[in-house]
Amino acid sequence: MLLKKKNISVIIFSVGIIVAVLLSSLILFTSYFVWKEKGAALSYEKSIYATTALLFEKDLALSHVILVPGDADIFSGKPLVEGSIKNNTTKTVSSILMEISFISKDGVVVYRHRFHPFGIGPGNKNFGSPLLYPLMSPTGNMLLPGDSVSFRHVMSNCNNGLISRIKNNTNFTKKGTKKNLNFLYSIVGLSVV
Repeated sequence: MLLKKKNISVIIFSVGIIVAVLLSSLILFTSYFVWKEKGAALSYEKSIYATTALLFEKDLALSHVILVPGDADIFSGKPLVEGSIKNNTTKTVSSILMEISFISKDGVVVYRHRFHPFGIGPGNKNFGSPLLYPLMSPTGNMLLPGDSVSFRHVMSNCNNGLISRIKNNTNFTKKGTKKNLNFLYSIVGLSVV
């Protein structure tokens, strides 16, 4: 009788371990697929965001985009990018992603920075069209057709060499000079309603 009790306890213990391993595997497997699905959805959102920018790039007018040396007290001496964007499309714009670059005469990118002068981008709460995501609360920022908006952004990760060139007001935007950099800007992401 004593031998049978040991066998039953070993069987129950073994079954318990097998069930625990199966349950933990199932939970981890499910969480992995949920994580992959969210990653794929975000990747899809970002590709749509970039494709929309390519489709509407000629209809969004960037103007008066300039670099301004930042105030040492307020912006810690970091330069600012200022400008305005006009919506010449027939769609309402809910988010814009802009990229600025400084490129040397050899084509080497010295500095590249992306920012949202208007709205927020994919992966952030409240991103996207209210028609596509009706359960999310709206951001309240919409750029209607024919309207324009001014923007100002601090280049927070700008290196000291570039900061000194901007402060010294060197002509880094002139093309054809050997020591200067080209300042390029473009819209690389867009969400429309």
